[in-house]
Amino acid sequence: MRAFSTFVLLVAAASQMGATGGGCDHPIIRDPGFDLWCGDSLCTWKVVAGEIKKAPTWHSKDAGVEFLGAEAIIEQTSPVDSGDGHCIKFDLVANVEDTAEVKLEVDVYADGSIDYDSPIPTSAWKPLTYLLRLDGDYRGVRFQLSKHGNGTATLAQIAAYIVPAQDCEGFDAVTVAPAPIGSRCDGDDDCESGLCRVVPDPSSLFGASSACVGCDPTAAACGAGEVCGIFEPSSFVRTMVPACVPDAGDATGERCRLDTECASGICSGGVCSTCDANRPCTDGTCRLAYVNGPTMCSGGARGEPCAIDTDCTSARCEGDPRKQCEDGRSCGSPETCPVVDDETLEPGACTLVGVLGGTCF
Repeated sequence: MRAFSTFVLLVAAASQMGATGGGCDHPIIRDPGFDLWCGDSLCTWKVVAGEIKKAPTWHSKDAGVEFLGAEAIIEQTSPVDSGDGHCIKFDLVANVEDTAEVKLEVDVYADGSIDYDSPIPTSAWKPLTYLLRLDGDYRGVRFQLSKHGNGTATLAQIAAYIVPAQDCEGFDAVTVAPAPIGSRCDGDDDCESGLCRVVPDPSSLFGASSACVGCDPTAAACGAGEVCGIFEPSSFVRTMVPACVPDAGDATGERCRLDTECASGICSGGVCSTCDANRPCTDGTCRLAYVNGPTMCSGGARGEPCAIDTDCTSARCEGDPRKQCEDGRSCGSPETCPVVDDETLEPGACTLVGVLGGTCF
């Protein structure tokens, strides 16, 4: 019992360490000057709605981002957490016409709900500074810049830093609400679900962390037609944790905790599979399809399940593309994967590994 208590104490201590690799005045977002473009899109900022384009600014050597049309929104999620600090400073340089409504919006936990917003006033390349105080423990913040209206709106930069707590004294605080499923926690009261449990966490120093879960793996906590399986969050600042999911609702290649989660009835190595050491293939060899992927029977005939082309005798596996981060969670781009360098905030790779719920053709 003492060893377990010590372990929980160490996990809790690790959760209080900053996630962005620096102290005060360390940047907590990437590409604050909108300098990194991948073709016609920003490399590190995601377009949520509308369109943007690279545009000139007040300085001939600096480019900015122009928000086009009546609505345009971009976002970026930072791994910053309460271990880094509670006072965030924003420095902006903007050109905003009076017919455009532009806002800086903040989503703590990156769960899709806006916890704070502030208008960016009409200006002509005027430097602006904002201070935001966050009260309570948090992990991860999604920063969103939105524009509504047909007026011109161009930003030359938005830099965000953690600064000393005293800089935010006197400012109204954003009180951090109980955390959503997949967020770090110290106790049940920290979680929307009321359940804080120690769970595996590849991003943690000790390989585990205390996180808010949707169901208690040791109890029958789910309703009819559900099992206490694995929840795969949409944001990298939250970890994969137990939650109530549909019985037999996960396709081959999806993350799992129990056999009953999977349509195949087999959860092997945390992934819905078609075979394992105790349930071998009738024909062919049981093998790992790809790193952090399912174990599959080789030599599949037409109509049989597959994850990659070489699972099939026809060398043709059809299904929805499966892209994964290095920790095995699904992803759409590197910006949705956990950060691998705390100094540069560089995310890990998002790699096309196979197909989800594939069928041999």
